[in-house]
Amino acid sequence: MPQRLTHALLIAFTLLAAALRLVRLGDVPPGLFLDEAGNGLDALDVWAGQVSIFFERSLGKEPLLNYLIVPLVAAVGREPLAVRLPAALVGVLTVPATFLLARELIWEEGRAKATWVGLVAAGLVAASFWATTLNRISFRANTLPLMAALAFTLAWRSLRRGGRERALAAGVVLGLCFYTYIAGRFVYPLALAGLALLAASAEGRSVLRRRRRELAIMAGAAATVMLPLLAYFALHPEDFTRRAGMVAFTAAGDGGLSATARLVESLLGNLGMFGFVGDQEPRHNLSGRSLLTPGLAALFWLGMALALATGWRRPQRLFMAAWFSLLLLPAILAADPPRHALRSIGALPIVYALIALALVELAAWLGRRLQQRPAVYPLAVLGLVALVAVEAALTAHAYFRRWAPDPAVYFAFLGQDRAVAELIKAAPSDVTYVVPLNDRWRELGGKYTLDFLVGRRPDVLYYFPQRSDAAEQLGAVALRPGARGARVARFTVGDDVSADPQGTATLLLAQAAQPTAVEPGQGFLVEVFHLAAAPGASLHLPQADQPVQARFRDREGRSLALVGWGLASSAARTGAHVTSGGLGAAALRWQVEQPPGRLLRASLRLLDSTGRPVGQADSDLVDTRPAYSADWQAGDVATTLHPVQAAPGTPPGIYRLQASVYAADTLQRLSAADEAGLPAEWIELGPVAVGEPLPLAAAYAPPAPLPEPVALTPGLTALGSDPLPASAVAGLPLALALAWEVTDPDAVGPVSLWVGDRDLGPLALPTLPRGRWRTTHRLLLPADVPVGTQRLALRGGEVGQVVVPLGALVVEPMSRPDRPLDFTFANGVVLAGWRMDRAGPGVVVTLFWTADRPVAQEWTVFVHLLDAAGAMVAQHDSPPDGGRFPTSLWPVNTPIPDRHPLAVAELPAGARLRVGLYLPSSGARLPLAAGGDFAEWTVDGPVP
Repeated sequence: MPQRLTHALLIAFTLLAAALRLVRLGDVPPGLFLDEAGNGLDALDVWAGQVSIFFERSLGKEPLLNYLIVPLVAAVGREPLAVRLPAALVGVLTVPATFLLARELIWEEGRAKATWVGLVAAGLVAASFWATTLNRISFRANTLPLMAALAFTLAWRSLRRGGRERALAAGVVLGLCFYTYIAGRFVYPLALAGLALLAASAEGRSVLRRRRRELAIMAGAAATVMLPLLAYFALHPEDFTRRAGMVAFTAAGDGGLSATARLVESLLGNLGMFGFVGDQEPRHNLSGRSLLTPGLAALFWLGMALALATGWRRPQRLFMAAWFSLLLLPAILAADPPRHALRSIGALPIVYALIALALVELAAWLGRRLQQRPAVYPLAVLGLVALVAVEAALTAHAYFRRWAPDPAVYFAFLGQDRAVAELIKAAPSDVTYVVPLNDRWRELGGKYTLDFLVGRRPDVLYYFPQRSDAAEQLGAVALRPGARGARVARFTVGDDVSADPQGTATLLLAQAAQPTAVEPGQGFLVEVFHLAAAPGASLHLPQADQPVQARFRDREGRSLALVGWGLASSAARTGAHVTSGGLGAAALRWQVEQPPGRLLRASLRLLDSTGRPVGQADSDLVDTRPAYSADWQAGDVATTLHPVQAAPGTPPGIYRLQASVYAADTLQRLSAADEAGLPAEWIELGPVAVGEPLPLAAAYAPPAPLPEPVALTPGLTALGSDPLPASAVAGLPLALALAWEVTDPDAVGPVSLWVGDRDLGPLALPTLPRGRWRTTHRLLLPADVPVGTQRLALRGGEVGQVVVPLGALVVEPMSRPDRPLDFTFANGVVLAGWRMDRAGPGVVVTLFWTADRPVAQEWTVFVHLLDAAGAMVAQHDSPPDGGRFPTSLWPVNTPIPDRHPLAVAELPAGARLRVGLYLPSSGARLPLAAGGDFAEWTVDGPVP
């Protein structure tokens, strides 16, 4: 082949390699893996004067690539491109190095043949998906193929042509292989294998005798170059073996396989990468994709067979087979996982050299068959160009269109870490970023991706909740002078998902700031806070120092005792635990009686004076170790932290805090016992002070707004309400939730509620500051209110001339029992009467309940219709009257009608009704005062 054409093709292949390796290098791969970022940090250390011969980060690294990165980091800064560009350029240079190596190994078979083998190998390396994928990552392993190819090119040339300069260069580069990657240590057994192969023949022994001087120079130069790192390993032998010992096939592995079985599995798996199933790590490969396309895989195994079959008279061919075998050993011996494209990278140049050898031999055979027709030569050139172009097109499509957009690749390269880093870098200086991290990063000195891309900044806190001074650190950074906002970046994928399982960063910031938004991202979310406390304000987590006695049991009888609770005070509102529209923090202390064996969650809810919830927050039971409830053991004492939420529009005041526990998987609530020992799902904890909202708190907007706000009195505007009840019962309370805007608290006048032409009296409005509020009201609907559809309205102003229609309300007459009962349940609940009426094809049983005290729990009523033998004929379960009259809102000493339809056309002879109350999630029943847990009586007479 003409030399000019050879050079032109080699330049074209090198440019092709550059295009595949450099296009969008800063953004693809889509994140910055820890090892890449660690290389950047090492380079920054060197630039700062901390020169090292071996770098400790990432379990220890040889230094060659890091020193190549230094000038790029100095010029470009803390950018992914700075750490990836040297590795990519090394990958580009591997293309001409492969040409030189392959040509040198085949040189004695003829210059033309050697040139063809070199060009084919170089072109295929340039187009290789295997090489492209790894070369675009800042892995030090990328330096090994280049240095090994150059070292053995120079070594073989030195043996072939002699010369001190060549020998010295070969020795220097051979020594530098020790500084590339842990697999570079296998280069030296390969060198010995090459000498042994030469010594196996008389001609080879003659060469070795003639080149004794060159061999001595090579050995001396290599040893001299290796000496500094060898000296380091002599002083730190653990660094020489640490990484290899962690992944070797003799190390403990998953699956229960013996060391021998793991080694065999690894041998077959790594050999199988060349034509069958490839590396399944998305960071290294399109998961499972063979490292070679099918045609190249066949040529590779043909080339290996040729090398072994003809190597007895051509030691260079046996050397190629030995190279593949020895440089695949790092992947085979590591064994975990059993396929590893990165650890095999030292074999890359020779894999394509073997493919080239097979292809050139096939072409020569074809040429002989065609009797050396003139068209063969240009066809060969065109064929080579076409082959490389097709491989490059396949690589570009697989890499940029399939591999790079894969979410698994995004997460494998910590794309979420890079995205958070970019947000931090773009944030204004008066915004603090808090990033909760797994405690192991503190032990390692930081999380490399964030440390490299962001660095250490006064407005960024890498938050480790396990630190004893975590609260002080967060307060010092978030509440520094000049700070106006704070953001908590939480990872939702990866090692740091459970970095702050109790949400302490959120709970601490909520004491001093208003949460305003949660911004989702790919693999993370950002909680946004507007700071409201003074700089330097003290933040602290709540202590469970207030006693409480409650025992929660699941249906298997496993129990947890709640023995203490406590609240943290707001740092932004004196005297408050939580602000309206904000978050507070509560601590619960548990004594574990039987291991829960599952993940449990707690609900904390605030109730107003009418018993209506005004805020609820649910969170996992995870203690300060941290350990989730599934891992708690009998005898443990665990303290858990939980958010307390007051919904927007909650007026300032004192509210009741209740707690409940449920299983995370089934959502089934655990049963407890209240102070009287009765079944309960919600346990009363104590009072909570709600303060005025902080700046930027969400303004309350009613679910059912008025068409236009109406000023009812000076300083008070009606905005709307919650959805109105469709109906009400004369003689029973009417519950409403109304929305207001207060502009002048001192000018607010009386407001009354009207049903039709009946005034139900003035609303008891609390003292409301300026703002938008939601108030709840329970007004008794007089028993003599006309039944039918009535207009519900608000009236205000002088003599009520301002009227605000709210909507229509159907007033129903109070139903009366026609048969008395006297079943007294615990907690003062009495079943006082009943009636049965025909309803279509079935019947309706109406029960009449009273209670002589407030009922704390939400009970469900069951009604069973039994025949004379006790078999169930029909049943109906529901909260009282289908949920219209929940037990927790029953007025004291007021009959409550409770309808239950039964799908039965005729009553059986001797029919009986069985009625009781139970907690819907746990199934625990409310007992009768006289014993038992249900009332039962005979149904006398026909159905009306």
